[in-house]
Amino acid sequence: MSQDIDYRAVRREVEAEVVRRKRAARWIFFGVNLMMFGVFLIIAASIISGSGASDGAMGALAMMSAGWFIGLVFQFISAMLDTKSFEDRIRTEVMSQALGKHLLGMSREEEPPDEKPKRTYSLSTDGELDTTPVDDTDATEARTLILRRRR
Repeated sequence: MSQDIDYRAVRREVEAEVVRRKRAARWIFFGVNLMMFGVFLIIAASIISGSGASDGAMGALAMMSAGWFIGLVFQFISAMLDTKSFEDRIRTEVMSQALGKHLLGMSREEEPPDEKPKRTYSLSTDGELDTTPVDDTDATEARTLILRRRR
């Protein structure tokens, strides 16, 4: 018995698992970084409070805390960009921009009519009303002149 492998299904499964593992690793690294930030902040605060803090030491602690906190914010935003909902938002925005560009290009190629197409009504030989679209006003004037001559 020969069993065929669906390589596309395998590839999709592998890609989905890779994305899932990368997302999990990113959130784990964010959690570890957040815990380390808390621990080091507590250690630095206890050292400074026990030894009598100078202005230089307080400034260094503030700079270290602010820098690390900004790094945590950027890492959190990076992790949020990998979520399914954010990816769908980006995909929707890109799709709407691409469709908008395409529709704008199509509308520039087509020239909208300046005015509503005109029609001329006349009676047929059996007494019914016939409509004839008119292309320009000159043709309408010419047709009117022809009808007047027939009378």
